[in-house]
Amino acid sequence: MYIKSLIKSKDNINNKGIACYIKNHVSSTNNYINYKYIRDKCPVLILTNNQRSPRGRSGKKWINYPFHSATFSLCINIKKKIKESTGLSHLVAVSLVDVCKSLGINNLKIKWPNDIYIADKKVCGILIENKFIKPDSFFSIIGVGINISIPKELLNNVDGNPGNLSDKEIDVNDLISKIAYRLVENISQYQKDGLINFVERWNVCMFARNENVELKYKNKKIIGKAIGIDESGNLLIEKNSKILTVNDTNYSMRVSG
Repeated sequence: MYIKSLIKSKDNINNKGIACYIKNHVSSTNNYINYKYIRDKCPVLILTNNQRSPRGRSGKKWINYPFHSATFSLCINIKKKIKESTGLSHLVAVSLVDVCKSLGINNLKIKWPNDIYIADKKVCGILIENKFIKPDSFFSIIGVGINISIPKELLNNVDGNPGNLSDKEIDVNDLISKIAYRLVENISQYQKDGLINFVERWNVCMFARNENVELKYKNKKIIGKAIGIDESGNLLIEKNSKILTVNDTNYSMRVSG
């Protein structure tokens, strides 16, 4: 198996009280957390080398290759109203970028709302699925897929413009455990203070910041200059000298010519 254990960073996992399960294969790591007996162990981390039916946002298919991708899901019980979780996806993206920087992987950009890019190549996708518990708390299942070392001939079979996280050797076990640790830390802060402490870090890493972009969702389209996000996680677009706020993360974004 590519993901063998979390021995090198096991203390980090244990110190945060994170239960960890490593599966040979699952339909998807997010689906596996739907089992109540798994969710009840929150915070819980599910890792696998082989997802049979991985998926991305809005039902899109996500491709992962055994032994060349890092695939995992983290489930956390968040003590906030579910309608107040609009900035959660931005926090997750910032957390991943921060961990990668600490490991010497730089030049990462966050494309609205939470895809991770290097140059114009997508190297990481994030799928967040929230489940209602009661009015003031919910389960958040945070699924992450990272391209680690997918060969070029296989990358050519993937839609879009995918790339790999780094051309250097990566200790996947260490990477995942550090991400899980950072997410639990940052979400704890997010529960207390909201997104305010993460906005500038997201904006600094924003893909196509201060460039003209086109946002599309179904038959709706917005064209303007991407400015960043605000403290509520809304995307700010400058159009005709006015600032528009976009809070629907179903919009896809591309650089406009």
